[in-house]
Amino acid sequence: TGIEQINASEENSKERNFAAKLPSHILNTSFHGFYGAFMFRQLDGAKKYAEIFYEAQSESTINMSSPMIMREFYFGLVSFWIGREKCDKKWISRGIASKYALNNLATTASTWNFENKAFLLQ
Repeated sequence: TGIEQINASEENSKERNFAAKLPSHILNTSFHGFYGAFMFRQLDGAKKYAEIFYEAQSESTINMSSPMIMREFYFGLVSFWIGREKCDKKWISRGIASKYALNNLATTASTWNFENKAFLLQ
């Protein structure tokens, strides 16, 4: 009936609102946003989503899992791109931080796996 559909709709809306506040959801959706914008060379979109990603990442307690490491690499690429295009030192420093994170992984975890990514960010 109509009332059941309204209740189900409200419940789905509450679930979506809850999911949108989860750090993992924010990191995931903002990553896909800046990655897609980067691939299609949409600087303003990349900057918008990279800013959301940076804020969520700095507030997150999620460890450096395999997906987060790749996100760190692409975040570094996008940060350097934004920094060069906008002449913004804030973004350059974010790119450098990503490079250091990958250098650290190349030194402590797996040289053959992370060294090439760190070199690409130089």
